[in-house]
Amino acid sequence: MKEIELYRLSTDEKIVHVPETRSIVVRFNAPKKVLSTSLLNGGYREDIKGLFNYTCCGPGSCMSLEKYEEHLGKCAAVMGLDPAHSTGIGTAARMENAAIVEETYEELKVAACVTAGVEGNAGCAGDPAGYYGAGARPEIYRPGTINILLFINADMPPGILTRALVTCTEGKTAALRELMVGSRYSENPATGTGTDSTVIVCDPKSPLYFRSAGKHNKLGELIGKTVKEAVKKALGNQNHLYPSTQHSVTERLRRYGVTEEVLYSYFREYKKDGIEEEWRHLWRKIDQDSEMVFMSSFLAELLDEYRWGLAGNEEVCRMAKKLLQMTAEAYGMRSVPMEIKSAEDIKDAFCRLAVQAAVKKNGI
Repeated sequence: MKEIELYRLSTDEKIVHVPETRSIVVRFNAPKKVLSTSLLNGGYREDIKGLFNYTCCGPGSCMSLEKYEEHLGKCAAVMGLDPAHSTGIGTAARMENAAIVEETYEELKVAACVTAGVEGNAGCAGDPAGYYGAGARPEIYRPGTINILLFINADMPPGILTRALVTCTEGKTAALRELMVGSRYSENPATGTGTDSTVIVCDPKSPLYFRSAGKHNKLGELIGKTVKEAVKKALGNQNHLYPSTQHSVTERLRRYGVTEEVLYSYFREYKKDGIEEEWRHLWRKIDQDSEMVFMSSFLAELLDEYRWGLAGNEEVCRMAKKLLQMTAEAYGMRSVPMEIKSAEDIKDAFCRLAVQAAVKKNGI
């Protein structure tokens, strides 16, 4: 099978893309310490000889997790790996869209190879679950997974390799925060997806030895930087999700239910014979306006602080009304009478104002 070298690690092992098996594969030329969240030989291991990330239909869409574990072993064999001594993870993301980032400090090198998609499955820790999980029945997942392969050219004890997983996860969450990705299951900012997987590899033969992988030392810093940057690049590759595309009213307020479809329903109240195509044309001329985008961010922050108990209902409603008034003035409109007494009133007032601003800007 044809292999395309994507990256060569400092230990001279190659990260290769195998188009025929829709996979990214790494074969080790020496023993490694490996920590994996995979169903296939997961946990802490010192006998792993290779690993893979591959494009699949998603475990729950076609089989139980019990069968998925067996399936991963079969995939390893097809890729030329020993199923008893390999670990692998799956995703709906394309391997062509993987991002690889390396950071160095003196002799220390940390490299992250990431595939990522969040469009359908972004979520926040603590969101309502979709199933119990104790049985063996097939489970259905929405597409969207962040898979991380992390390589460290240093040695560390098993507990610190586990601590590296914590720092790695924080780096992933920081990437989502910086892109303002919202949960698809709640009104919360996203912290990951429901199917994320990670494999971390370190080198027991390295002269570098770390007893900490937290944010206070260089190892933790490099883990956070590589993962954060690689996740952001991978999301751009897979979902076309960039800072520029996130400069959008509907992206900032999507988790609060403000979408083009919802705004269209308000437009129909304004113009009974308005068609959806007409509305989308109008809205896309205003969706990325600075005044509207920043106001939507401020409103999201107010609603967050209210839900989290950081601010009271009365003060949040008062400040929201001031923000809405400022935005109305920015678009040359008189503020329509608004009685705002709740979070739902805030969202309703915003949707009405946004529609009026779009109509006015387009001269209708």
